[in-house]
Amino acid sequence: MTSAQSLITSTHDALVQTFTTDTSSSQWRVALKMKEVAGDPGLAMSAEEVDKALTSGINGITYNVQDPETEWRILRKLANKGAVLSTLPVAGGAASVENSLYSRFRVLTGVAMSETAMSRKYPNVQTTKAAMDTVSAVLEDEAKVAYSICDNILYLELRKYIVNFEKMMNDLSYRLPGLITVNFHGGVHPLIAAYVIYNDAKRHRDLEPRNIIDANGRFGRLVRAVSPT
Repeated sequence: MTSAQSLITSTHDALVQTFTTDTSSSQWRVALKMKEVAGDPGLAMSAEEVDKALTSGINGITYNVQDPETEWRILRKLANKGAVLSTLPVAGGAASVENSLYSRFRVLTGVAMSETAMSRKYPNVQTTKAAMDTVSAVLEDEAKVAYSICDNILYLELRKYIVNFEKMMNDLSYRLPGLITVNFHGGVHPLIAAYVIYNDAKRHRDLEPRNIIDANGRFGRLVRAVSPT
C-alpha cells in the first residue's frame, strides 16, 4: 500500500466512525469515493484525487463530531499518522512526492487541530499551553520543510497562521487559573489541604486527581492544585 493509500484509508476509517444512523447519503458517497481512491493505485497517484479525498475526510470529521475533546483526539491521531514515514523504499523523485504528501496531510490536520483547540474548554493555563504547543509543533515542522525547499508562499502563510493561532490561544489562557504547588512540610490529609488552599474542605475532590494518596489516606508534602480564583 502506498503512502497516499495508507493516509486515505486511515482518514476514511476515522470518518466512518463518526457516522450515525442520521448520516446523509452525500457523506456516505464521500466515504465511498475515499475508499475507491484508497483501493486504486492509479487514482492514488493523482495529487488532485488524493488532496480531495483527504480534505473531504477531515472536513467530514470536523462537521460530524460536536465534542471538541473527541475531535481533538481523532485529529491528533491522524496528525501522528502523518508523521510516520512510509515503509516502502523510496528515492529521488518518489521520495520528494511522498514527503510532499505527508507535509500536505500534516498541514491539513494541523489547521483542523488548531480550530478544535480554540473551541475546547481548559481547566488551567498549563493545559492550554500544552494544546497550543502540540498544534504549533505540527505546523512549525511544516514551515521548516517549506523553508528548506524554498516554498516561500507556504512558509509565510504558515508562519502568519501560527502567530495568529498562538495569539488567540494566549488570549484564552490569560483568563484561566494556573497550577500551583503548596509545600505542607509533611504529609497532609486531603480535607486539610483543600481547606488551606481553597478555604473549602469539600474541594478535596479537586486535589485528588493531581496528587498521590498514600496508604494512610494522606498527600505528600507537596500538593499540586489549580490556583484559587
